[in-house]
Amino acid sequence: MSGESDVMVVAGILALLYRSTPAAVSEGPAGTATRNYVAEDRVGRRWFVKAYPVGPTWRRSGRPWDAGPYDRVFVSFAVRRVPTALVEQLAPGGRALMTLGTSSPSWPGLTVIDKRPDGAVEAELRAVKFGHRAGAGLSFDRLFLSASFCDTITTADGPTQRTRLAPPADTARGMWLALDALYPGLVRHFGAEDLVIGAPACGSWMRVRATGSRRWEVATCGPRDIWAEIQDTGRPLAGGR
Repeated sequence: MSGESDVMVVAGILALLYRSTPAAVSEGPAGTATRNYVAEDRVGRRWFVKAYPVGPTWRRSGRPWDAGPYDRVFVSFAVRRVPTALVEQLAPGGRALMTLGTSSPSWPGLTVIDKRPDGAVEAELRAVKFGHRAGAGLSFDRLFLSASFCDTITTADGPTQRTRLAPPADTARGMWLALDALYPGLVRHFGAEDLVIGAPACGSWMRVRATGSRRWEVATCGPRDIWAEIQDTGRPLAGGR
C-alpha cells in the first residue's frame, strides 16, 4: 500500500477497534521490521501503531498468533472464513476485525468479533463500503466486468419495464450484502451513471435509469432476472424464510 493509504488504514483501525476518531495520523521513522505511525485524537491522547509485514523474520519465529492472547486483532486482507486460531488467541474483552470474502467484489462484509470477559464469543457481519477484495482462485471476469461487457450493458437493448419502485440506495449496504448471499455472482459497474449490474458467469445484466420523478426504466437481459432478485432480497423476511 502507499503511505497515504496506510495512514487511512491506521485511522480506520483506531476508530473501529478503540472507538477513537483520530484528529491526525502521521508516519514516523520506520523500525527495523516495522512501519510506525503516530495518531492523536481530539482530546490530545496519542497512539503509537506498529505495522508488522509478513516476511522471513515472522516465518522463522513462528506464526504471529502463537504469541497471544491479543486485546485487538486486525486482518487487513479478506478471508474465506474466520480463522479459529485467531479467535482462540483473542483475550477476554478483546475485539477482532477482518473482511470476510464474498462471492462479489462489489459488496464486502466486515466481521466484528468480541470475546466477553467470561470467554463467550459474539460475532457480527457488517456491510461496509470498503474492504479488501479477495481474488485467490477467481478468474478476472468473476471479479470485474470486462470493458466489452460494460459497453454492452450501457448501450444494448433488452426487455424493458417501467416502474415506480425505487432501486435500493447505495447506502443500503446490508441489502446489497444480503443480495450477494442469496444470489451470488453479481458484480456492479460503479463507474456507470445508471445502476448497472452484471452476472459474468452467465452473461445476464440489468440497467436501471431514472426517467422522471419517482419513475425508472429497467432493462434486463439473460437467463437471470437480476431486478427480480433485487426486489426479492429487499422484501421483509416472512414465513420463516
